[in-house]
Amino acid sequence: MTNCCDVTPKQVPVKFICVELLRSRLFRPS
Repeated sequence: MTNCCDVTPKQVPVKFICVELLRSRLFRPS
């Protein structure tokens, strides 16, 4: 599986979503 964060400039929205997903994984609500 490729890293969803390694996207082209055209896929900036996708990268943004990926960052949000990573945040959710790192800072999950208790």
